[in-house]
Amino acid sequence: MSLLDRARERLFASSEGKALPLKQADEQTGEDKAIVTFVKNKLEQRRANSARTAQEGIVLTNCAYLCGFDSIYFDGTSRTFKPIPTPSQFIRKNRVHVNRILPTVQNRLARLLKNEPRWDVKPKSGDEEDKDAARLAEQVIVQLWDSLMINQKRIPLTMWLQQAGSSYLKVSWDPTLGRKHVYPKPNLESGEMDYQIVAEGDMRVDVCSYFEIFPDEYAKDWTDCNDLIQAKVRPIGYFPQQYPELGQLVKEEDCWLNSLTYEARINSLNTATGTAGTSASQLKNSAIEISYYEKPSNKHPYGRHIITANGVKLKDDILPIDEIPFIKFDDIVIGGKFNGEAIITHLRPLQDQINKGKSMRAAWMNRTLTAKMISARGHNIAHEAYTDQSGEWVKYDPVPNASEPHELTQPAIPQYAFEEERTLKDDINDTAGINEASRGQLPSSSIPAIGMQLLVEQDDTRIGVETESHEYAYANLGRILLKFVDKFYETDRLLKLVGENQEYAVKTFKGTDIRENFDVHVIRGSTLPGSKVLKRQEIINLHQQGYFGDPKDPMVLQNVLSMLEYGDEFQAFKRHSLRMAQIQRGIMMIEEQHQMPPVSEFDDHPLWMQEMNDYRIGEKYMKLSPDQQTIVLTLINEHANWIKELSGIGQPDPNTDPNLQPTTAAEQAETQAKQQVMQSGQQGPPSGAPEAQGPMPQPQITPPPGPGIPQGAH
Repeated sequence: MSLLDRARERLFASSEGKALPLKQADEQTGEDKAIVTFVKNKLEQRRANSARTAQEGIVLTNCAYLCGFDSIYFDGTSRTFKPIPTPSQFIRKNRVHVNRILPTVQNRLARLLKNEPRWDVKPKSGDEEDKDAARLAEQVIVQLWDSLMINQKRIPLTMWLQQAGSSYLKVSWDPTLGRKHVYPKPNLESGEMDYQIVAEGDMRVDVCSYFEIFPDEYAKDWTDCNDLIQAKVRPIGYFPQQYPELGQLVKEEDCWLNSLTYEARINSLNTATGTAGTSASQLKNSAIEISYYEKPSNKHPYGRHIITANGVKLKDDILPIDEIPFIKFDDIVIGGKFNGEAIITHLRPLQDQINKGKSMRAAWMNRTLTAKMISARGHNIAHEAYTDQSGEWVKYDPVPNASEPHELTQPAIPQYAFEEERTLKDDINDTAGINEASRGQLPSSSIPAIGMQLLVEQDDTRIGVETESHEYAYANLGRILLKFVDKFYETDRLLKLVGENQEYAVKTFKGTDIRENFDVHVIRGSTLPGSKVLKRQEIINLHQQGYFGDPKDPMVLQNVLSMLEYGDEFQAFKRHSLRMAQIQRGIMMIEEQHQMPPVSEFDDHPLWMQEMNDYRIGEKYMKLSPDQQTIVLTLINEHANWIKELSGIGQPDPNTDPNLQPTTAAEQAETQAKQQVMQSGQQGPPSGAPEAQGPMPQPQITPPPGPGIPQGAH
């Protein structure tokens, strides 16, 4: 269709009040084209920045070193990897390589990811509703951490920040995710009912590399960043699916953005092709999606979010929440510098020196490993006379006053050559903050336990500077997740909880239930790696000394096992866990049904009294009605009465009262059994009843009549 035909078609459509769908990008309005030009100019300005260009070359070189290449650098002018000039041909011919950067980076990666962050959400007011909402918000964050697989995504996130110095997490809303619902939809043409499948939608958390993020070039830190651009290569089929209205207008384009070309170049860094290959200038069947995010301001109170691709404006809307939904993570923070410094940048010179020394020693070995002969010039020995054949004859002409040809004594490699390599390895570990304790090596076999703790603490203190900045970033992540939940979770969502003693709870919630409690914190030091061996030994020592309570108390043992992080405390104390679950059911009966739980002779009465008395002095008891408080006090009294009855307090002694002496053998056996039960403090269930828990304490309790608190109950 010609330009005149398209104009005529739109003229008729406008006269009839209809809006025809766009068929080409040039049919957009002048305002839309201006927005596209605005975003592209912003991106062009930032990608042409000299600091950005130099940093991209450093990041590419770091990636090459991580993959096993060394003595190279990325030339930004020719956009190729070039070798660092070697002063000697002697080294190039005897090249030996070992990658010390890879295990060092993996060690730091394992330490940074060893522990997950522990969350804390503070209520925005002292109201009980806000306190409950803050607890719900913390539970929602923990569930999202697992459902969105953020723990798994921390691996590429942390690797990117070690390669580039900074990396990003992006939170977005994807309407295609979540549970699917089928809704009836009437068909106006056929008059029948059609069915439409609609997804609830859910959040996405994606790892963004350094190459696809273009922050504000004037920002010194994340709080100064006024806007941010994300550029990402997408397949052509992505645009019609994600943007049904205008996505079909996006056509294939060349990968004109060098940053994305460099990112694709990383996939070609392997030992088969090396680093000499060139990346394709065009990614087939793809286009670049450019997303522009702007902070809220006076001009745009709700922020701005624009998405374009190959000259097509796909979206012009406000921010999904009241802030830019990106979280920035840094490796080595430099004051006044927006991007962090990558650890690999500082390890590269040491890596080159190690391989240079290895190459020189390899050349020495290659030249001196085979035996060499020394002879006078007049001996006339041909070069092929001395071979590796057995039983050969070597003929020579004798020379007066000269000894016969003999094997030359080879000089040994000096010891300082090996000492230099050990020094370089120590320098690499010291630069990366990895000492003997972090590598599982004992500096001395006689070092005391407190000495090992000091060494581990030294490593934790060194890496704690980085983990603390990450903890603030994880707190920002939790806040942004809650803001997305508050805005987009309009339908009921399931919250699945696993409590102590393997207690499961499933309940529903909506975003409004959080009540805008977004004050998220990560407990300081929760992500420090530490040493589980030293921690467990210290816990065992404190437990044996009784600092956690009676070492034989099942509840104390269960708590200690939980602190040791073995994960099987429920199976180890299954009976105790069942009793605790019974008590929790009783508390729920009081709170929800306003009924008193049934009391049985075979209950664990001391445990019931202990837990109910702890409940009595807690905050939840104060919120109960007077009738519910009376039920709690009555329940405590009944269990106190059972303890008194089973312990024999106030009962006549059959040994001193002749009227109560048993006469038959059966009665005597029954009496002896009751005496043993009362002496040991255990319950005496009849035959077939479940076994009692163990030694029962002998409380001195004189419960008052009626509802009240028994004396001596704690």
